[in-house]
Amino acid sequence: MDKIDPLIRDLKDEAWGVREKAIEALARIGKPAVEPLIAALNDDVPAIRTGAAEALGKIKDSRAIEPLIQALKDETWGVREKAIEALAKIGKPAVAPLVEALEDEDVGVRTEAARALQEPRWRPKNHTHKASYLIAKKDWDELVRLGRPAVGPLIKVLKDKETRVREKAARALGEIGDVAAVGPLTESLEDTESIVRKAAEEALDRIKKTS
Repeated sequence: MDKIDPLIRDLKDEAWGVREKAIEALARIGKPAVEPLIAALNDDVPAIRTGAAEALGKIKDSRAIEPLIQALKDETWGVREKAIEALAKIGKPAVAPLVEALEDEDVGVRTEAARALQEPRWRPKNHTHKASYLIAKKDWDELVRLGRPAVGPLIKVLKDKETRVREKAARALGEIGDVAAVGPLTESLEDTESIVRKAAEEALDRIKKTS
């Protein structure tokens, strides 16, 4: 505790650089430092929260699971990404929140969640989870092969922040050919990006020809 106490005090220092150094030192200490690192997940500075999540991943203590799950809701995508990496290192007890992160609004976070789920050799329990996993991996061909169960998750990402994701989702829906996608694809004809509008138009034409 003699080594930890000064570092805990440093975590409350006004200078965020001092707090950052304290986190690095606490990570080296290991399990005895888990509680103060968990507290640092609530720091006002995103870089400190990111460092705390990364440190907890290195320590791999199951006490950090619930706080890291909460960190998956952080407004900063970098914090969410490091929380995912940490949960992956903790292993199987942390699988459920990683599955939820497959539907994160940020494509980078979704991709990191999919990559993390490969570590415990996770297998989807249902088609919805499988579709979300494939979207996170950007495996559009496999989504088309999955067929109708992929329609709902693909419709959801027609509103994604990433232009490429919206375009590929529209094209995949066109190849699947389910009429349930007509309404959402029609809305995509008003997308701000021409490449998405074109993909939606072609998808609608394809569905009309096959239905």
